[in-house]
Amino acid sequence: MKGFNEIKTARAGLITAVCGAATCALFSVLAIQEQSLLLLTGAAAGAFYGKVGFLRYKKGDE
Repeated sequence: MKGFNEIKTARAGLITAVCGAATCALFSVLAIQEQSLLLLTGAAAGAFYGKVGFLRYKKGDE
């Protein structure tokens, strides 16, 4: 039986992963349109947060 902390961690990780993926997609589109390296850095940060959120989701899902 999973504890409350594991379920809470998994839910927070999933929310972080979804928000990170959405941020990555948004900044990627903007970076392509504006040809801006700064926006591309934002896309990379979104991808990082997506990965961190996914790992947190997997840890809470164990």
